Amino acid sequence: MTERILHWLTLVLLGATVACRLVTATDGAVQGITCWIPPLALLAVGAYLLWQWMTEPGQRIRLGWNLFDVSLALLIGGHIVGAIMILKGAGDKRAALNMLCEWIGVGATAFLFRQLCSPAPEPAVDVAAAAHRTLFGGMIVALAMSISGLGIYQHLVVYAELGKEFREIEQKWDRLQAKQTSSDPRVAAERAQLQLKMAQLQIPEDPNDRETWRNRVLNSSEPYGLFALTNTLAGLLLPVELLLLSLFWHGARRREPLWMLVSTAVAAAVVGYCLLLTKSRTAYVGLGVGLIAWTLGELWTWWLARGIPVSAAAGPVAVRRPFARRAGMLTLAGFLLVAAMIAAAWQSGGLDRLVLSESGKSLRYRLEWWRSTVEMLKERRENWVWGIGPGNFRQNYLPHKLPESSEEIADPHNLVLDVWANGGLMALLGLLGLGLATIQAVAQGSVQRAGADPRKDGRADQPVRAEGPRWRLPFHPVVWGLVFGIFGALTLDGNEDLSAVLAGALVALLLVMPLLERVGWPVVASFAAAAALAVHLCGAGGIALPAINQWLILLAACVVPRGEARAGAERLAGWIRSVAGVCVVCLFSLCWWNFSTLVTTEGHVAAGRERLYRDHDPERATSAFRAAAKSDPWAALPHELLAAVSAQRAGDPRQPDAALFDRAVEEQQAAIARDPLGFTGYRALGLMYLQRFSRTNDSADARLAARWLSEAGRRYPNLAALQAERAETLWKGELKLEASLVAQRALDLHAASVKAGHPDKQLKPERLRRIQAIKNQIEP
Repeated sequence: MTERILHWLTLVLLGATVACRLVTATDGAVQGITCWIPPLALLAVGAYLLWQWMTEPGQRIRLGWNLFDVSLALLIGGHIVGAIMILKGAGDKRAALNMLCEWIGVGATAFLFRQLCSPAPEPAVDVAAAAHRTLFGGMIVALAMSISGLGIYQHLVVYAELGKEFREIEQKWDRLQAKQTSSDPRVAAERAQLQLKMAQLQIPEDPNDRETWRNRVLNSSEPYGLFALTNTLAGLLLPVELLLLSLFWHGARRREPLWMLVSTAVAAAVVGYCLLLTKSRTAYVGLGVGLIAWTLGELWTWWLARGIPVSAAAGPVAVRRPFARRAGMLTLAGFLLVAAMIAAAWQSGGLDRLVLSESGKSLRYRLEWWRSTVEMLKERRENWVWGIGPGNFRQNYLPHKLPESSEEIADPHNLVLDVWANGGLMALLGLLGLGLATIQAVAQGSVQRAGADPRKDGRADQPVRAEGPRWRLPFHPVVWGLVFGIFGALTLDGNEDLSAVLAGALVALLLVMPLLERVGWPVVASFAAAAALAVHLCGAGGIALPAINQWLILLAACVVPRGEARAGAERLAGWIRSVAGVCVVCLFSLCWWNFSTLVTTEGHVAAGRERLYRDHDPERATSAFRAAAKSDPWAALPHELLAAVSAQRAGDPRQPDAALFDRAVEEQQAAIARDPLGFTGYRALGLMYLQRFSRTNDSADARLAARWLSEAGRRYPNLAALQAERAETLWKGELKLEASLVAQRALDLHAASVKAGHPDKQLKPERLRRIQAIKNQIEP
């Protein structure tokens, strides 16, 4: 009885972990938004180890490893080593610690999925693993269908409402900024309420940053689902679309009931339409590659199953002529459906000619990013051997960013360079090994055996059905894991869309699972889906995001069988499980401490902002921010907030306070110490001295401001606005010759941005006029 409970608990926790990854903003993993998921994954591993310890020796999963397992350990271990090196050296330690815990969680999930869902080594066939693949796959497909519905709703409704709300907020903000010097308390209260509203919608207060946000909201209509970036959503939907197409194809080939085929076709249409709306060119290319890989994989496994040589002239079409006619009709219907979806997307504004006409520009941007990333890796020997560490890409990239490039990217948008930069050569070797192991499994026919019938009825295409009758599906632990996972995300994240996503996923699960149980998990399509996702990641990036790398690993794990048990492994199994249990306890303690620290810090920061913006009580806000800094010694944000509050109070014209300004400088320097490679901390410190100069008119303050802005410029040398700030500050500090040289640099960068067509990186007309005057050594 206890064994069954532990088995049930393992599946519930694993299902919750997988579901949580897909319904949370995985793009914010670096900031710790998903830090509560790794402890959940480690709890699942703990339950699994207890279950194995209590299970009879003959029924335990045998210990073994192969190329796939070694490569997976290298991929995950490389990122963990990179994070540890950041913790021991220089860099953003908070981001590195967050990503360290995330990669531990990904490793725990991959280990469980490998043990529970991967095919058994030859010649055995694992019925339970096939059932688990079917159920976990059905859960992921159902979630993707529900999120696709949300994405279509965002495209049709949400963007219009958000644009209208943004225009109203922007008009109010500009009006209040014009009254900034007003002493009316009602103006201050309205401004504080608007600041809180803008923070909730993540609208920047700075006009330059707000321009990018405005362009995204008013000029875009791409769905983003529950993520922050549309390319991340495309990375989730792309493999699911291939899996649904394969499921429908095999269902039609086996003459399954019509209602099952119709429900699967509708699901494929919904997911495909949302994927089309993302305008992700790399996803389109990945879909084409995936379809080719799926076709070749099906032909290869068909030949292997029937013993027909690859070079034989006769193929599946010659053997199954009746199905060949149906296949032609289905293909024609598919093309007509795709044409109808493209027409609908064009009519609604989801597609336009820019998707094709801007593809050359998009490729040019990526070539610029890749070139700068290579230069970053070549800068030091440690960089190309060990990488720069997870969560620290942008700080190391910006010194090498090209003048004509625009975005301050957080990853290189390339699968290989991303893994190399974050995890070094160790992780890169692991990635290459995973690809090789997956291709080897397909070439050796392992995918055909993984979908074979274990009940000895002689039919190779007979699937393995999920355990139990269909009416028991709602009570299966994987389904309970889906429900608990989304409720947990709803509780911690507070996203109102999660309730609708859960309801949609449960309905989609009931529609898809009947055909999935009858046909079986499409293992060949898993290989094609993994290949398609890898192609997409070669141009879109995102392998460092937990949801995406988990999805890629799970797809590959469905294809490659588990390794055979090594000699003597059973004798050491007890010791291995004991050591693994101790490691799980230690890692869980680390991840739980990280989660509780972030929650405590976030609570103090939220309380401080509320005291500052709503109650206008800087004293209590300072106390809250100090508590946040004390609870998390590696976080820079509390010190930045303390510096901002002290600087604002020190600049009060009614009672200026030099001691408060010194305290602001001290706090800002503490923030810089926690992210020494980033430029924003140095820039903020320089602007603080520049603000003081506006009150004191002391050239010494201007020179100190120029010093810190120069430090920022060293870390981001190709930003025109930053060089313009330096030039203006040097001029105010009476360093006119140096100011003229820096002004020329700012003008060159402005010209490069104009030529490259990046308006967000160009100088504003008024500032451009001043910089031109400084360059000519004329009083601006």
